[in-house]
Amino acid sequence: MDPARAGVLTVASEQYTPLDGLDDIPWAQLRHAYGKASDIPRRLRALASNWNMREQLDGIEGALFPLDGGICSASAPTVPYLIELVGTPKIRIRADVVEMLGRLVMRLNDRRWRSDPDAIACREALLSLHDKVIALAKERNANVRREALTLLWQYAALSPRAEEVEKALVARDAREKELTIRVKSRLEGALAGRTAVLRLAAVSDEPLRLANLMARRMLDRESVPAQELVDAALASNLPRGAYAAWSGNGRRLVQALCPDDDVTARMEIIRPLLVQGTGGVLAGALEAAGDVMAKSRSATRSLLPLLGQLLYNDDTQVRTLAADLLAAVGEAGIPYADRLAHLLGDGDQAVEEAATWALVRQGDERAVPSVLRAVKENGDKFGYYHASGFEPDLGDMAKECAPRYPERVVPVLHAVLEKCGPEPTSVQYQLWRALAACGPAGYGAEDALTLMLASKRPEPALMVFEGVGSAAAHLGPWIEALVRVVDDEWLALWAARVHCLVTGDKAVLREVLDGLGAPDDWRFAHAFVRSAALLDPAERAPVLARAEKWVRDNRDRWGMFGVPEIVVACGDTELTLAVLAHALDAPEYEPVILEALRAVAELGPPAKGLRPRVLALLERDERLTKPTGLRSIVLDDQISAAALDALNAIDPGPTSRR
Repeated sequence: MDPARAGVLTVASEQYTPLDGLDDIPWAQLRHAYGKASDIPRRLRALASNWNMREQLDGIEGALFPLDGGICSASAPTVPYLIELVGTPKIRIRADVVEMLGRLVMRLNDRRWRSDPDAIACREALLSLHDKVIALAKERNANVRREALTLLWQYAALSPRAEEVEKALVARDAREKELTIRVKSRLEGALAGRTAVLRLAAVSDEPLRLANLMARRMLDRESVPAQELVDAALASNLPRGAYAAWSGNGRRLVQALCPDDDVTARMEIIRPLLVQGTGGVLAGALEAAGDVMAKSRSATRSLLPLLGQLLYNDDTQVRTLAADLLAAVGEAGIPYADRLAHLLGDGDQAVEEAATWALVRQGDERAVPSVLRAVKENGDKFGYYHASGFEPDLGDMAKECAPRYPERVVPVLHAVLEKCGPEPTSVQYQLWRALAACGPAGYGAEDALTLMLASKRPEPALMVFEGVGSAAAHLGPWIEALVRVVDDEWLALWAARVHCLVTGDKAVLREVLDGLGAPDDWRFAHAFVRSAALLDPAERAPVLARAEKWVRDNRDRWGMFGVPEIVVACGDTELTLAVLAHALDAPEYEPVILEALRAVAELGPPAKGLRPRVLALLERDERLTKPTGLRSIVLDDQISAAALDALNAIDPGPTSRR
């Protein structure tokens, strides 16, 4: 016998509860998240023996909680044994088992799974153990009693004997000595939607005032004004150690005071906390402000004055976060530019860098010296961590500054990039992009560019030449040489297009296009369109026809990036309107909406039929982009501006929406 297995059997012989009938269940025929449930008996016996408890419980937890949120067929037969373990005083991990069971019952209450056969079986198994479940309210161990609250209140939500459960919880509260347990009971009851918790909330003990208000507000938001709730949360006599909301020095306070994701409800809590909060409370409120700003346009407008005021706060972290949020809104933060400029000499590196980023996003020239210092240091990014996820990437900063102030930025970029090797780092690649964005003024660092052009990775050089145009005309032979030797059709077409841009000679581009067949994906169709724009009208038509055919043959790709630009260039108005309608209704990525709106603006009055769609995009408050951080604000703001431009192009004149 395997020695490890023998050890498990030895330990299992000392188990503190019998787990009767465990081997009578056909576990191999049941499933859990990882497959067959054959390992469940071994894990349960190990838990009953206090052997390797954490690993065994983690294994059971991982097995019973599928990532899709459902319920496994092995859950129902496992629950009675878990309850048996909880009722065995010598089991040392009982509180953890109860906590896991509480989360399982919350999942059983999820309406998505109520009619699922495995969930139904699991509920029935739990209901059959009613007396053992309700006995947890009287458990002597305070840790078990505390963790049992979630289980009991959630169980009451699914049990036909809910009144017995609630009566036991209310009776226990009157005798409970642990303040943390009394606080948690109110909050768990309200979270489960049980109005019986109002009997607990009627208790007038001052240490429970915040818990009572939180419970009442969760059950009926209008019954407790937000300001009253915030005042109670910040009261100096509050026993903060009894409230999980105050863990992390209050950083989680917003989430605790407003557990749902409703933007309006959150704003009612965030605004007073931004005014009254300090330390961790204020930092947490700023993080929560970023979350709602990423979801709601009006929330952003409402919070901007408060963010501007917090630039004066004594706490460096608060100043950093406030500047970071102002960076996310770009030009909307211009009213606070002078204060941000003052913070460039704050003395704290994080504050200075956040202020620099905000000013860069506003197009303010006062940020340029800080950006140039960072470019000279050639760091991967600025040195501070942003909870918002909108940290100032050096490449982004250079790309913002270079086209606006080329006379100041371009020489520094040249000096840095002249030392660039044939395979640039990620930040060097972004600096090359910044040069490309400057047009002819960006040309320079020629030795590094030609070295890169002859390397295995010529793409950055092509990008720069495409940006600077005729300023690189004398390097036409180098670019043509690349066209001749490269064995990648996509790269050859790109190089041929760049050769035409910098030299004005169309022969190489015509030759490459003639050698290619019909485009087989959107990248080639897009490249055909961009190449056709450089040809004479007579030569342009057949190239566009090949791109248009790809669009017609690939209707399922109409929501992809690049397709709106393709159809506008091809010139078939009926096809263009159909593609743009699809791109606005069902884009594969949010940037496609932006591209489609720009295409609508280019099309102008013929796109009048799309006006309702454009107007709907402009008037909605919920942001179009998924709230994956403050960068989503940037994209959504661009979409809003493009929607306004499109609307004005469709229907120009004094009646156009502004």
